[in-house]
Amino acid sequence: PKVENYAIETSVSANEEDRKYYLNQGKTITAKVTLSKNVFVQGAPTFKFTNGIELDFVGSSSNLITFSGAVPAGFNGALEYKTSKCITKSDTITDTSGNVLLSSETTSNEQTDIIIDTTAPNAPAVKSADNTELTDNTELTDNGYYQESVKFKIISNDADVINYEYSLDAGTSWKVAKNDGTDTVSLSYAEL
Repeated sequence: PKVENYAIETSVSANEEDRKYYLNQGKTITAKVTLSKNVFVQGAPTFKFTNGIELDFVGSSSNLITFSGAVPAGFNGALEYKTSKCITKSDTITDTSGNVLLSSETTSNEQTDIIIDTTAPNAPAVKSADNTELTDNTELTDNGYYQESVKFKIISNDADVINYEYSLDAGTSWKVAKNDGTDTVSLSYAEL
């Protein structure tokens, strides 16, 4: 038997702008390999990507072998595989006559539409007008407000947005800021 097709899948929806799939730690990747003949798997082959991420064998049905696994910590970049080396322990995959799975004749790297990003982003910070970061230790007025006004930037690719919503209490409540044509929203301390 030989490989006829590779299908690399994830349950994460594609990004609408670039049609790529962005995965972070713990998200599942599945590789479905279609073979030229029905096969038996008598062992534990894996599907290995060039960056070292390895998927475990989870089952086979007729001429389809399925591998699956979660994205581990510490991996970043485009997900690709080398067609001649992506299935490890291929000698455990045989057809009904006992012939082992043949390695791919090509040695090309196949890039998927999956981008791995396990680097956590920096936590957002609120800064005062003089660019000083406001923290839990920032002095508040007697009524619980910050003593000075703050500004923050709205990142949006949609110039047609009339209002932006923002939350200062982790999403429990939302406030509206009018789009004035800039990407900065200014709030007085009374609004915080």
